Amino acid sequence: MKYYNLSVIIFALVIFFPSVLSAQDCRAKVSIKTDQDSSSIFVNNKFAGIGSVSLELANGAYEIKAVEPAWIWDAKTVKDSLVIDNCSSPKTVSLVFNNLLYLQTLPEDAPVYSGDSLIGYTPLFIPERYNKVELKKPGFDVKNAALSHSLADQTFRLDYKGIKNNNDNFFKGPLFKILMGSLVALGTATAYFKLKADDRFSQYQASGDESLLSETRRLDLISGITLGALEINFGVLIYFFLSD
Repeated sequence: MKYYNLSVIIFALVIFFPSVLSAQDCRAKVSIKTDQDSSSIFVNNKFAGIGSVSLELANGAYEIKAVEPAWIWDAKTVKDSLVIDNCSSPKTVSLVFNNLLYLQTLPEDAPVYSGDSLIGYTPLFIPERYNKVELKKPGFDVKNAALSHSLADQTFRLDYKGIKNNNDNFFKGPLFKILMGSLVALGTATAYFKLKADDRFSQYQASGDESLLSETRRLDLISGITLGALEINFGVLIYFFLSD
């Protein structure tokens, strides 16, 4: 009987002990990914790689973290936890630094700075870590903008710091009125002197009077001068119209 019990114990050890050892030695495949290729990855404070790594971990609890390189201003650390209790199931851990925020300004094309570093020009998407930026558009007051996801769709209005000129609108300014008035006057004068010249020329053809021919030439000259002034006036009007 004694030998029988011993045989049973030995048989059990032979059958179950390898399984216990296998359970203790089993490891799960773990893939750790980041959106910052230069970040350092640590598993339980032990360096595991750069950017993204794949490794095998035994059953247990782990702290996974990614640290941005020191040369990045205001470098961030992103952490996550991982529990492995099933070695047959692969695991994936994603550590994200750069959740993007949308930044818009009125007017657009405003330079966006973080400290002394130019990030870009509005409108643009910027990493979430730039949660405080400065908007520095020439001619406008510098504006400090605090960003968050709740303000992701907010548009920042920039305050114009120059002296506002009520005549900036060409069509409401005196120059437009002057040009339109002179355009009408020159057009009328050109037509008047041209008609007079044609009338004098008709009289010259009927009478042959040389003085009428001289008068015709004088009136044609005046009509030509006013026509040239009319074309210049019209050109200036078109220039301001297109540049406004």
